[in-house]
Formats: sequence, structure tokens, C-alpha cells
Amino acid sequence: MKFRGQEGFRDKDYKTFISGKPCIVCGRPGEAHHYGGMAEGRCLGRKASDQYLVPLCNSGPVSHHREIEKLGREEFERVYNVNIEEYSRRLHEIFKERNGC
Repeated sequence: MKFRGQEGFRDKDYKTFISGKPCIVCGRPGEAHHYGGMAEGRCLGRKASDQYLVPLCNSGPVSHHREIEKLGREEFERVYNVNIEEYSRRLHEIFKERNGC
């Protein structure tokens, strides 16, 4: 298993952990959303690392999953007053503590 910060970090259990969290904006049920790597136009042709995952809702009157894609990460963070990278880092630390990593 590769760990956060290593290229190609992948972990099915981590992705499931993120998917089980509420949306970081509204608290509705979230789905794992890649916010970095390919998701931001970098590393074209490569699958985004799971280190770039945050829970965002994908249904209801406003889908924050679609909203971040429409606005881009920087504008999304400004509009919704969230720091995606910091939130992601905290979730990864919680996951590591719970799983003895």
C-alpha cells in the first residue's frame, strides 16, 4: 500500500471511508470526489491519486460535486469558505489513527 504523499496512492478502504462522510459544504451524504491531479487538469492521462479525495454531495438542489467542477477548486473554496486540502489532510490523519497506519 502506498501512503498519502506518494505518487499513485490507492486504497479502497480509504475511498470507502471518505464516501461514508458527509459533504464538506452542506452535510448531506457525500461521495468521494478527486479534487487534485487529473481533477485539476494536471497529470492528463493518469488516474488521480486517492490522496486527493474529499466527500461532496452529488444530489439534491445543489450538487457540490458538480459545483466544484463548474467553478474550479479555487473559486469553490472562496464561495463556500472551505479549505479542501486541509480538510482532506485531517480526514487522512483520522483514517490512519483508526487503522493503525
